[in-house]
Amino acid sequence: MLGWTILLLWANRRPVERRGVLLITSVVILGLMASGLFAVSAGFMSFTGVAPILVFQVLLIALFTTSYVGSVRRDR
Repeated sequence: MLGWTILLLWANRRPVERRGVLLITSVVILGLMASGLFAVSAGFMSFTGVAPILVFQVLLIALFTTSYVGSVRRDR
């Protein structure tokens, strides 16, 4: 997690040039979402326990996607 935090701080210094980090981060978040859904399907957790985290992750994916698309338009 420390390494990922440093990567995001590095990308923050030149956000338009390093916007690809948003896509990489989105893949990681999708993996975390998949593991949460697997935990629910395997009976390790209840959906009500995972739902708030999933909502937050969906919001992060939406934020990262709109930021990436907005930065592509700004770069042109």
